[in-house]
Amino acid sequence: MARTKGAKNKVSGQAKENISAVFVRLGGTAEMARWAKGNPTEFYKLYARLIPVEHTGEIDVHNTFAVPLTEASKEAPEWERRTVQ
Repeated sequence: MARTKGAKNKVSGQAKENISAVFVRLGGTAEMARWAKGNPTEFYKLYARLIPVEHTGEIDVHNTFAVPLTEASKEAPEWERRTVQ
């Protein structure tokens, strides 16, 4: 049976609780800091995955079609660079 719209997944919630409990039993943040000092590359890979992706700027999808300008595209005919109507 499917979950109702907006209902949380009980399995993933329980998995998060279990992982948190194991983290504490393994020594918590003090042990993680010790591990991170010995494995800085792995720690920063893990840390980077936790940073939210932020998008800035506006895109007007109704009036233009943007293509990155490269050396090859500078030579493109005028009809390839026009605004899409």
